[in-house]
Amino acid sequence: MPSVRLVSAHRSFRISAAALLFVLALSVVHAHDPASMQLARLGKLIKEQGPSVSIYLKRSAVYRSNRWWAEALADLDRAASIAEPERQPVVAARRAEVLLELGRPKEALESLEQVAVKSCSPELFVLEGRALEALGQMEAALTAYRRAFTTTKARFYPAWIDHYSSLLIRMGQIAQALNVTDAALQRWGINSVLLQRAVELEVHLGRLQDALARIDRMQHRSQRKDTWLFRKAELLLSAGYEDDAQRLYLQAKDALRQLPEYMRKRPQVREMEAVLKQRLGANS
Repeated sequence: MPSVRLVSAHRSFRISAAALLFVLALSVVHAHDPASMQLARLGKLIKEQGPSVSIYLKRSAVYRSNRWWAEALADLDRAASIAEPERQPVVAARRAEVLLELGRPKEALESLEQVAVKSCSPELFVLEGRALEALGQMEAALTAYRRAFTTTKARFYPAWIDHYSSLLIRMGQIAQALNVTDAALQRWGINSVLLQRAVELEVHLGRLQDALARIDRMQHRSQRKDTWLFRKAELLLSAGYEDDAQRLYLQAKDALRQLPEYMRKRPQVREMEAVLKQRLGANS
């Protein structure tokens, strides 16, 4: 009969071996996950080509997408230390984004203020506005958003307009928020995100018919009718026009049925179908 000491040692060996196998298995999985593969590839490029702003920015983006904040900021520091003056605004923008995600708006603002050249970068003004807004400096934030909007000749991203108009809404300037959204639509063309914001603002101002007219214009221009029929129905239902809403829900349902199978499998389409079933009843 083996001694108690031998049995205990044998069990400890089995546990240690199992733990080692588990760690090795995790290492193999980790080594082949997309983030690790990207990091390995970028690290290899740095070794082969030397320090590079572009590579540091790409690697920082990988770290950031995996919420490895310290590593992301470290790579941005490396990029800033070797970037030419014309690349500094890009590095500062990425650093400010990370700091804002971490809830550190004061540091984000300091990062942006260190960049001397901002006149041609509306993104920096938007980030400055976000930082100021987080710090409670609303008027200063509005000024930053306004500068971004009025100085850029390039396409203005809908998310930037959203920050601007959202702050105006928070400050009770609903009509001004709609003016900004309309100016963006006229300047850079139709965008579904901006149009939806405009519709919401029209409703907020009590202008239901104007909101419906906007949806009608988009419906006529769009190849897909289901989305706009559905939005119009939802708007009418919220305003108490249940019969009109039901009629449009049926039209939206028919339009959905005409979509190709691969489109009907998309999450947003499935979600719309679920709502339509609820709105029209279980037997629809």
